[in-house]
Amino acid sequence: MHPQDPAIGIKLLTHGPTSWTFATLGDELGLSASQTHASYKRLIAADLVSADLRLPIKRNLVEFITHGLRYVFPAAWSSAIDTGIPTAHSSSEMKTLLKGEGTVIWPWKSASKGVKGRALQPIHKCVPLASTKDARFYAIFAAIDSLRIGGARERGVAQEVLERLILDL
Repeated sequence: MHPQDPAIGIKLLTHGPTSWTFATLGDELGLSASQTHASYKRLIAADLVSADLRLPIKRNLVEFITHGLRYVFPAAWSSAIDTGIPTAHSSSEMKTLLKGEGTVIWPWKSASKGVKGRALQPIHKCVPLASTKDARFYAIFAAIDSLRIGGARERGVAQEVLERLILDL
């Protein structure tokens, strides 16, 4: 599993069954068509995407995200306060459900209305850009970050949010 693989899986999910190409998916994530294709093949091998339907297997994706992702891609913090996009308990989706200490952000200088906070490195560098273009993608990755950095209570709430966001698509 490579860091861009969860982003490709979630992007396939939010894209829905509409027509897509590896080039268009790559453009939306800031990745090349070849990176996107290789990721897609890894997701099929991991039984997270159906090759026949060209869509994520939702239950498998939820299971991997909620039980395995934080071990495969553990949280990595930057040492300084930075400017970027709110994530985890600081995101609009999660802040009504969770209270956290301080603001957590993905560092990203291009954020139009950047927020200052403690910088959590995104799973892959494509996540902040893609999040500005796709609200559901953003909500899913903010919940994923709550799983990566939260305690048992926060992980439980994040799991419920992820199940709603992924299974209801």
